[in-house]
Amino acid sequence: MLSSSLFCQAQNDAEKKELIPELTEAQVKAGKINETFSNLPKEQRIKYLTLRADAHRLFSKKRNFEALVSIYDMRSIFKDDPAVLNLLGAINVEFRDFGYARELFKHAIKISGEDPKLLFNLAELAFCDNDWKACIKQMSYIRKKLDETDQKMKKLAKERGLEVSKGNSEDSDFVKIMIFKEMLCHLALADNNSLSKAKKADHKKIALEIAEKFDYMIDSPFHYYAQAAIDYHNNDKTSAAIWILSAKKVFANNPATTVSWDDTMVEFGYIESHYGKHHSEGETFQDVE
Repeated sequence: MLSSSLFCQAQNDAEKKELIPELTEAQVKAGKINETFSNLPKEQRIKYLTLRADAHRLFSKKRNFEALVSIYDMRSIFKDDPAVLNLLGAINVEFRDFGYARELFKHAIKISGEDPKLLFNLAELAFCDNDWKACIKQMSYIRKKLDETDQKMKKLAKERGLEVSKGNSEDSDFVKIMIFKEMLCHLALADNNSLSKAKKADHKKIALEIAEKFDYMIDSPFHYYAQAAIDYHNNDKTSAAIWILSAKKVFANNPATTVSWDDTMVEFGYIESHYGKHHSEGETFQDVE
């Protein structure tokens, strides 16, 4: 009876263990970083967190040089904080120093694992640098990783007898903006005269298919900005402007919703700005096939 009881207990423990999700590389590394930070004296930890909050606040207000002062003081206390490396990288993107920003993002990934937001920043650099093929590849990789995580969570919920979510990773605007950027990359490649006519047509076809991926019924600006991008590509600026104005009206109660979409259009050159650029200027089509 004792043996039987121990066997049943061991079996139950094994079943419970199977239901506990395995920690990802990023979670394991995050635990080690938190442990290292926790070993600092309390006064230093408080000072560090205060400086970090100040740095993010200053950056949000475009006071980048003041943010850099806070970051310098922070790094004298605790050097390898992925969040701060990410912020420092973002500041250097603002300065258009893509090379240094890329080094910072890669270092952050090295010490924290493949965090989707850090990977996104690397893909965003490819977008800013007109490296359309690399951007498509990197954005697709991130979306694949997010989808795999979503599937694992659904499987775990099912095993635990919990209600399985009917949604998927594409429900978030974070993923939708990646899909939108991939679409813009295909539009840029459709304009690339170093490609054959057939390949250019293929990229245009893919872009048009992506533009119809989500309709206006979803709670996202995707549909409006995708249609605007197609119109800009076809040199119909009036229709494009109407689509964007429509998006502003639909999301008038929360104007911040369209900020990332506007920034993307500015970076790509479809919306004019002192800081924007058109993808046809200074083209650096790297490794295009």
